[in-house]
Amino acid sequence: MSNRNNVVFNVLPTASNTAILAADLTPSDLTVGKIGFFNADTGVSFIATDPIPERYFIAVGTPDGNFRMSSGQTIQSKGVIGFQRKNYEAGASMSVTISGYKTKFDAEYGFRVEFRNSHIYRIQGYNQFSKAYIIKTPCQADCSADTTCIDPNEITKLLLAEVLKDEGKLMNAVAVVDQDVTAADVAGIDADLTAGDEVSVAQIDFLIAENVANDNTAITTSIVLTPNTVSGGNFNAGINLSYHKLLETVLLVSPLHNLNCTGTTITSTTPTFAQGTGNNILQKEYHASSWNGAGPYAISKTTNTAIGNIEFLADKNTNYTQFALEYDVVAEGGWLSYKNPLTTIVAVPATHSTAIASVNTMMEALVA
Repeated sequence: MSNRNNVVFNVLPTASNTAILAADLTPSDLTVGKIGFFNADTGVSFIATDPIPERYFIAVGTPDGNFRMSSGQTIQSKGVIGFQRKNYEAGASMSVTISGYKTKFDAEYGFRVEFRNSHIYRIQGYNQFSKAYIIKTPCQADCSADTTCIDPNEITKLLLAEVLKDEGKLMNAVAVVDQDVTAADVAGIDADLTAGDEVSVAQIDFLIAENVANDNTAITTSIVLTPNTVSGGNFNAGINLSYHKLLETVLLVSPLHNLNCTGTTITSTTPTFAQGTGNNILQKEYHASSWNGAGPYAISKTTNTAIGNIEFLADKNTNYTQFALEYDVVAEGGWLSYKNPLTTIVAVPATHSTAIASVNTMMEALVA
């Protein structure tokens, strides 16, 4: 198998929620956003139930009445390796919950957070970027040994305030209740709370008052940290200079001082990195433009702005399901034989179920 690093590719975004072009038609029959598969020798379209030609190409209709073709002059049937389908997946931030802390007066509590995302890597490389959040509980001179000196919910309030006042706005924080709470049992709580529900500072104060009134600390809260999403930039100027493929941030939280003691737990969820967004497809079109007619230069040396020679077919507000057909093209030159790895990406709007099913059936036929 050929080396498939830095593969030459092209992107064919569709815009029609219909099946692929019917058989026995030509590229001139393609409407805007319509995709078709054509015999390279006859120029006539074929469908999944037809015999697969030895050489073919894929094309999608463009707004100027022309069409954009698959990567390479033709696709050789014997060189097809396979295809990958990637459904659109929305991004989801990770979250970190800190809970179960033991509390006492006149003590420091805190945690350090390391932030990892593509924006930070671009600015300072793979060097650690972290910040510590430290709070101190109030003094209490006459606390007896057999009495709980401070309600754990006070720690939640202090940590919450410390994170939210950060001028860097690196992450958000909310307080959640650890147990189910019946509104009728706690003065000031208007509605029943389920474990994990977000609570305000005012509600935390009501829980503290209930704990004090009943001489216990049965109702506790935790703090949940979520990073702010990195901006994906935009293509308004023709090129997205602020593009980031990975928009989610990974948080590594380490407890400090008295927070680092038996009983404190730190749990986290795994982030989901978005794929198939409009920005993703537009960026792929930008990279592929060097091979599909725009040439290697997209920015003016004089003005340092986009020349405007790149044709974008994808919609930045649309999410896409992607089909990547991978193949090798063998060519003879002189006394040598050259094998070139290529890929064609067909991007179908994620809501176009008819088009997705039709393209998927065709891809399966091509690799059968």
